[in-house]
Amino acid sequence: MSVVKLFSCSICIVFVISMACGPAFSATLQTADTQIIRHNVGTAVNQLDPALSTTLPEMNVQLQAFEGLTRVAADGTVGTGAAKAWEISDNGTRYIFRLRTAAKWSNGDPVTAYDFEYAWRRLLDPATGAYYAYRGYVIKNAEAYHTGRVTDANLLGIKALDQWTLEVELEAPHAGFLTLVAYPPFFPVHQGIVEKHGAGWAVDPATYVGNGPYRLNSWLPNRQLELEKNPYYWDVANVQPDKLLFTLADSDATALTMWEKGQIDSTHTVPASDIQRLQQEGKLSMVSDLGVYYYVFNTQIEPFADPRVRKALTMAIDRQFLVEHVTQGGQVPAYAFVPYGIPDINNNTDFREVGGNYFVEDIAVAQALLAEAGYPDGAGFPPLTIMYSSSENHQQIAWAIAELWRQNLGIEVALVEQEWEDFLRSLKQGNYQIARIGWASDCLDAYSFLKLWLTNGESNYAFWSHKEYDRLLELGDATDETAARMEALHGAERILLQEMPVMPIYFLTRPYLQTDDIHGVARSPLGYVDFKNAWRAVK
Repeated sequence: MSVVKLFSCSICIVFVISMACGPAFSATLQTADTQIIRHNVGTAVNQLDPALSTTLPEMNVQLQAFEGLTRVAADGTVGTGAAKAWEISDNGTRYIFRLRTAAKWSNGDPVTAYDFEYAWRRLLDPATGAYYAYRGYVIKNAEAYHTGRVTDANLLGIKALDQWTLEVELEAPHAGFLTLVAYPPFFPVHQGIVEKHGAGWAVDPATYVGNGPYRLNSWLPNRQLELEKNPYYWDVANVQPDKLLFTLADSDATALTMWEKGQIDSTHTVPASDIQRLQQEGKLSMVSDLGVYYYVFNTQIEPFADPRVRKALTMAIDRQFLVEHVTQGGQVPAYAFVPYGIPDINNNTDFREVGGNYFVEDIAVAQALLAEAGYPDGAGFPPLTIMYSSSENHQQIAWAIAELWRQNLGIEVALVEQEWEDFLRSLKQGNYQIARIGWASDCLDAYSFLKLWLTNGESNYAFWSHKEYDRLLELGDATDETAARMEALHGAERILLQEMPVMPIYFLTRPYLQTDDIHGVARSPLGYVDFKNAWRAVK
């Protein structure tokens, strides 16, 4: 998050604040004329450019300050956003979006189809350096343009037909496209502002122009962001809070203390060590995250090039024990890679329920596999390390798994903790044996999980390759025949769990705290927190 979609956020300050003990809010939270909601987003924010952000908290700030062509509700349904309507061609590869003529930027300028054309081309321009540019590869010629094989941006399947009409052509039908364009990489940006102020436009409230329900008013780095209602937003009449105050406490323990002292109204998450107490006190809320927590094996080095070793390690841990006694967040043990909550055929069934489990925990079988691979009772097994990014939760899970492997397989394990940037660099360079990671999707589509393991995939940190898997994923991405597509995706997941380059541990949940007088906050299983329809009850 950190899970790789990979999260962060911001706002300035009108109150005196001390992150050691929480901000000392002195203003009235609500009167008959004023509403303020205070939310901790979970970590610091460096910049808020939709094309460049890589973290969920940053994206959650942008979700308030911008709006895509569509907007997704908490239940995953797609509604209108900057576009009031759209048409899709019979073959599913051509979209015509009709923009709202009432939509305006937070400086009063009209939002047009040319703004979307500019923003999407900028996302895909290799000179921009956008980490999530690959999410646009569904668009015609996008991958070729981003990788330099095509140099003419006019060949991209992105064209403003006029001020209010955007035409988009895809490489192939894509079931989740309307969801995809609701999120930050596909937000419009104001061309005049970006080109006038360069990279600085996204770090200065004075130049941070968006088209969403709120606009950035002030930003105190590493402390707090203040957003205020955008008077130019097309639906401003239905936006109730006058201000959103987003604190940037990166310690879950600090955020919990702030919430219990009444200094914030809601949290991003809570410390695992406090979940049981908060549940017993009736304070904890929980939302499913569309994500999976897993360990990845570096299949290019021994002994992890051997599937028998990978399977032995995967089958030798007790996931129910981990979620009940270590994580304690209501997580669901994972015996497959794609989580629950993703539609299968015709949206009438759940992909995970149809696919079922692909393995079971069995210590005897795990021991036999390890012996067959040449390491009976762990004898001769090389020194083993688990690498994880800095986090108390990741550390506790790694400790528990290391002990289970020692008890059940006779393997001694060392733990290696790294700061996030170093951790990500080690993953990309293959400087690890086993690493903790996770994936949270940006759309309700099994393909978004399974594409990670395509040969030479952007996030294929296992360096695993399988020709039949790649073939099935190509079918799963390209075909618009629902039954055939789902059959291909299920077949690919089956291969993945037979080969086991990854070790699923649990499907994600997000425990959080929110005061009883806050209503209408949409917490999506995709990890987004949307305050557009939020309101605060008068006490």
